[in-house]
Amino acid sequence: MARSIRSAVVFTLVTACLGSTPAVAPAQHPVWAQHMQAADAEYKAGRFDHAEQSVRAALKEAEALGRPDAAELFLSLNVLGHMLLGRGRFDEADPVLERALAVREAALGPDDPAVAESLDALVITRERRGKQREAEPLLARALAIREQTLGREDPRVAVTANHLAGLYHARQDYAAAEPLYSRALAIQEKAPGGERVVAAIVESLARLHHEQGRYAAAEPLYARVLAMREKALGLDHPDVARTLNNLAGFHAASGAYDRVPPLYTRAIAILEKAFGPAHREVATPLANLAHVHHARGALAAAEPLYVRALGILDTPANASSTQLADILAGLGEVRHARGNHADAELLHRRALGIREKALGADHPDVAETLSRLALAYEAQGKPAAAAPLHARALAIWDAGGAQHPRLSAALEKAAQSLRAKGDNAGAEPLYQRLVALRENTLGADHRDVAAPLAQLAWIYEARGRYAMAEPLFARALAIQEKALGAEHQDLVPILISLASIHQAQGKQAASEPLFARALAIADKTPGGAADARLSRGLGGLAELYRKQGRFALAEPLQVRALATQEAAIGANDPRLVPALLDLASTYEAQGKHAEAEPVIARALGIQERVLGAEHADLAGTLNALAAAHRARGAFPDAERLFKRALAIRARAVGPEHPTVADILDGYVALLRDTNRLFEADVMEDRAKILRGKKN
Repeated sequence: MARSIRSAVVFTLVTACLGSTPAVAPAQHPVWAQHMQAADAEYKAGRFDHAEQSVRAALKEAEALGRPDAAELFLSLNVLGHMLLGRGRFDEADPVLERALAVREAALGPDDPAVAESLDALVITRERRGKQREAEPLLARALAIREQTLGREDPRVAVTANHLAGLYHARQDYAAAEPLYSRALAIQEKAPGGERVVAAIVESLARLHHEQGRYAAAEPLYARVLAMREKALGLDHPDVARTLNNLAGFHAASGAYDRVPPLYTRAIAILEKAFGPAHREVATPLANLAHVHHARGALAAAEPLYVRALGILDTPANASSTQLADILAGLGEVRHARGNHADAELLHRRALGIREKALGADHPDVAETLSRLALAYEAQGKPAAAAPLHARALAIWDAGGAQHPRLSAALEKAAQSLRAKGDNAGAEPLYQRLVALRENTLGADHRDVAAPLAQLAWIYEARGRYAMAEPLFARALAIQEKALGAEHQDLVPILISLASIHQAQGKQAASEPLFARALAIADKTPGGAADARLSRGLGGLAELYRKQGRFALAEPLQVRALATQEAAIGANDPRLVPALLDLASTYEAQGKHAEAEPVIARALGIQERVLGAEHADLAGTLNALAAAHRARGAFPDAERLFKRALAIRARAVGPEHPTVADILDGYVALLRDTNRLFEADVMEDRAKILRGKKN
């Protein structure tokens, strides 16, 4: 989300407080008066420690008077409290200003206008200490006092109403904030010389509508603020740049992306001119513009802007800045999307450290960073490192409530992470929760329900629970058909899976049309015929035809499936071996021994390179290649291969294992082909004995 820049009128409370200290009658309390006058002089000279010592000495003199409503006591407390406030010592200032409020109430009564001033000071300490909820009732009381004593149309009432609206706005209580903003605006619009304050209130109202998605109401308010500030301050004033930044953020949120870059670019130029190219304020529109390019997929445009913003803010003074964390996270996402996963990991780790320290370990932004870091680990082949991060992110979103908008994404990422490392048992309950969550929040037929339904079905399929998988695939297919149409390419993997489920349950008649439909959709989709997911459908339909003895139909499907797999995983991947051997078997079934032999030889070559020349898996492939040589009469080569297959199988499972008989069968046929009948009979008897052991 784009960062907004809030304009404010800054004034120093301490200076105002000390400057308004009334003249003191030295004859009545000369020592107290001397301390206060010394404090005033020291403060104006910039010797703040000495000034504080003098005020504390004056406070002791006032406390010695023994009068809880003494003016001297109030003045001492009030000046000391404002001095601590001005020096950023908010925890110390709070109890001092609370005492000053009590003294003023005792002297003047609870509804005097001066009491509202003391409430204002206490409100500031509570805000600065992060206790906005404690500040709200104090400010509401100050507003009530001013309405009663000054009248509902006084500009000071407007200032207090606007301040209280800001507190409500900050905690997203829009219903409470909006009428206060509107009331403050109406009062200030009537007051002379209040243009700058009016612009600030209008901008707050614009942000309030913006944050609620009420773009039609927000846009004219943003435009009004910009026009007011350009007229009052000039086209190149920093406040104009801040308004441009906020207006650009609004257009980005409302989807009017084409209007965004010129506004951010102009804001950057104004701030660079006013403060220099490396000023902190320049980083905000730079990062916001980077974010817009990033969101639109223009990664090459986004990256240098993120890098420049990072160069500005990445200083020791900003080491715990959440804005720095936002930029690190944005740059990390860009680097991840561009394939630089190691850099992305480092950037997300830095962002995580800052956000945990600044926001707390359970903040939603921490959860988002954990999730992004986990994705970086996964992209580097580190699923074990990713899984606990996904789980922790999920726990944070889960704590936000069962309907939290980010919980759905966290559940999905955590489940995907578990599946990636083969933990289907762990992923299953997460997908079940995800289905239920999306059904409750989006509706049972929403498109986003289909994906977790299909994932859950795939888990059931992988575990052989076909009866549970089938209705889930069927429901996911129906949802996708309704949302996307009957010919959309996203239907292909679900159609193939549903067909495979039918096939696994022996429902060939139900399986064939689904496979055929998936292939037809893929063939009509640009690039669909080369989709790696299609190989399963091609292979499934081919297997169906093979079982029916329709080898001429199976063969082209197998050739195509093999080509699709090769394009996806490479020509030497061991996962190609089953497809190669099945294709060779189809050739053999059609008497195409010359075509079968090089296919089997290729499968053997892959296995030898990957597994080694003596691996147990080679026995079956050697046996198939030996059979192909025998079929075309290459008996010496066939015998050599049979012997090698037997030796490997015997070493792997033992010479008396029943599976040794599978290789002996081919060897027996070879011996008979070469008229070595006695050897053939002996070997055949051995095969029978081994098979008898199996029974």
